[in-house]
Amino acid sequence: MEYIVGSNMPGYMPDSEPYSVDTLADAKESLAEDITHYLEDLNLDPRFTQEQVTEFCTVLASFDAAEPQTCNVYIGPYVFWIAEETASCTK
Repeated sequence: MEYIVGSNMPGYMPDSEPYSVDTLADAKESLAEDITHYLEDLNLDPRFTQEQVTEFCTVLASFDAAEPQTCNVYIGPYVFWIAEETASCTK
C-alpha cells in the first residue's frame, strides 16, 4: 500500500502537489520534514507570536512521538496530512 503526504489550508486545494511514499514510516518522516520547514518560515512571520510558534513546535513533538499512522496535523492555518492512496477506476 502507498501513502499520500500533503498539506493545505482547510477548504482549499493544496498549494503544492501531494506526493506518495511506500510506507507509513516514510510518510511520517516526510511529513515531519515538511512541518519543520513550514515552522522555520512561520517563525519569521509577524502574524504569529513566539508563544504560538512554541505551541506549534509542541504539536510537532507530539507527532514525532506518535506511531506512524494516517493522520491530520494542524499547524496555524494549515493541515498537514497522511492518507492511504486509493486506487482509481479506469474505463
